[in-house]
Amino acid sequence: MKIEKLFFLIISIALALGAVFFIPGLRPDQTHDLPEEEFGIFPIADENKAVDQVEVGQEFIDDQPVADFNVSVFYSVPFISQAPSGNWADERQSNACEEASVYMAISWAKGESIVHTEAERLMIEISEFELSKYGEFRDTSAQDTLDWIVKDFFGYENAWVVEDINTEDIIIELQRGNIVVVPVHGQRLNNPYFTPPGPVEHKIVITGYDSSTEEFVTNDPGTRRGEGMRYSQAVLEGAIRDYATGHKEVMSEWRTAMIVFSRDI
Repeated sequence: MKIEKLFFLIISIALALGAVFFIPGLRPDQTHDLPEEEFGIFPIADENKAVDQVEVGQEFIDDQPVADFNVSVFYSVPFISQAPSGNWADERQSNACEEASVYMAISWAKGESIVHTEAERLMIEISEFELSKYGEFRDTSAQDTLDWIVKDFFGYENAWVVEDINTEDIIIELQRGNIVVVPVHGQRLNNPYFTPPGPVEHKIVITGYDSSTEEFVTNDPGTRRGEGMRYSQAVLEGAIRDYATGHKEVMSEWRTAMIVFSRDI
């Protein structure tokens, strides 16, 4: 009898152990069949993977902003011509499109008005500053305009140069709340108020975009009638061209750039 009882006891223990390892849902190696969340296990982020850029109110494709050509943008930017009193014979003013454009852009960025009675004196003062410190004032590239006039003369830091741009890039900046100064081949603008044939090296301020007419609104300092001057998107696209610092320097390649101004207020 004792042997039989011992036999039955061994059989019972064996059956109990078998239940632990063979009854579904109780095997330890089956935990991976359950959702990871139930065990507090979540995928680990790859810290080397770039995070997509997100900006409220701005569409992005492949992390790059896309202009909305159906949205019009206009900014009220004070205007002066580069020869405020009409003294075009003064070389410091007839070549002051960079100086005038920067003055308009910074006045807007700071929320300041332009004192027209002081504008001519300022155009001359900036030109003399450039000549004294850098040896040139007539034509300045986008980068030198930023470094010499925007930052060095005016001490304004909330501006930067973007190269290899087109009109879509300009619209993007306008829709971000900025304005831009662009170097252009002035003769390609076909401005009826320029003295023919018009300037080759020229800069203008882009103050808005009219989606209904596909036109850019500008302050063009090359004429006293330049406030709110409109150029079609196609015309501006073909005219954007950076140029070298100097005086009518020959460029070996066609480059584009813009100076972006963001408000301080």
